[in-house]
Amino acid sequence: MGLAYNGTVSKTKTGRNCKSWERITINNERQTDQHNYCRNLHEDLNGPWCFTTDPDVLWEYCSIPLCADSDVFLEYCGVPLCVRLLTYILFGLKNAAFRYVMTLTLRQSQMVLLSHQNQKKQNCRMNQQGKNYTGKINKTRFGQKCQAWTSLVPNLHPFWIKLANDENYCRNPDTELYGPWCYTTDPGTRWEYCDIPYCEGADKPSKLTSLRFSRYTRLMPHLILHCYLKCKAKFTNQ
Repeated sequence: MGLAYNGTVSKTKTGRNCKSWERITINNERQTDQHNYCRNLHEDLNGPWCFTTDPDVLWEYCSIPLCADSDVFLEYCGVPLCVRLLTYILFGLKNAAFRYVMTLTLRQSQMVLLSHQNQKKQNCRMNQQGKNYTGKINKTRFGQKCQAWTSLVPNLHPFWIKLANDENYCRNPDTELYGPWCYTTDPGTRWEYCDIPYCEGADKPSKLTSLRFSRYTRLMPHLILHCYLKCKAKFTNQ
């Protein structure tokens, strides 16, 4: 995946120039001081990429060489990746899960496929966060239609690679405390929570501690404070 790659390649595999990360806001702590170099900020299985300066091509993968004579599977030049047991959901195989085992003695040609099984859909949530939910609800609790995760219109967001196969279904990619959500197709409402049912025997929150949400819950605190101070000053001056 090239998560550890910190080189200076700044062109895509088709030769397009990379756009500076400073000109793009994607809310990722690894974005700082990356100039316009190819990076893999969202753990894309296909490796480092970048936004391009071509107005017709939003982004492309970069051609980053693998380090020679390496015993670590898919080690990119730089710091070696940790070798661990992972389950990958591959692009183009929405309902398939592949499990690989890698050890320090394996080389690229020795990847072992242990199992292939259908990914079981979870149509309910086991707790308030609902990280396990993989169902097909695609409307918010207020009836707003969800924006597709691969779309950046009307809302630019950082999950377009991570959730590329989740269409426009409600998900919880950033571990929101109060459950699955989605960006909406309404330019005036950036995102809202979804009404996801609880599974039988799920760990439900107490009604006394459950937060009652409105479509404005996700306004940024500093904006709310600014409006409050502005209104207060207006009334004080009268």
